Amino acid sequence: MFDVVREVVKWNTVRENTDYNKKLEYRMLLEELDEYLGAKTKVDQADGLADIIFVAIGSLFKLTGSEEKTAAILQIVCNANNQKGNKKDADGKIIKPMHFIHPEELIELVFDTK
Repeated sequence: MFDVVREVVKWNTVRENTDYNKKLEYRMLLEELDEYLGAKTKVDQADGLADIIFVAIGSLFKLTGSEEKTAAILQIVCNANNQKGNKKDADGKIIKPMHFIHPEELIELVFDTK
């Protein structure tokens, strides 16, 4: 199976693109979001969404400094989202259940590990 985290980490590492700069990461994500918003075709929309994911994973890798921590945080967030059911708000967004366990505490543990 395709390992997107590994591929993004490799891409950034080969290019010595590993320094985290919050403002730069924001600008790159905003640029990709703007491209997605302006996309007219499904192909361009798919490319835009994939670029957003690529940049976001790269940003997370630079923040954590570790492929393993990046993957662990993504897994924690997926696990948290899996707690959600099928209920949606008026706009169609899946809503958190009453006893939703937020991922921040577990993410903090990832940063505390060496």
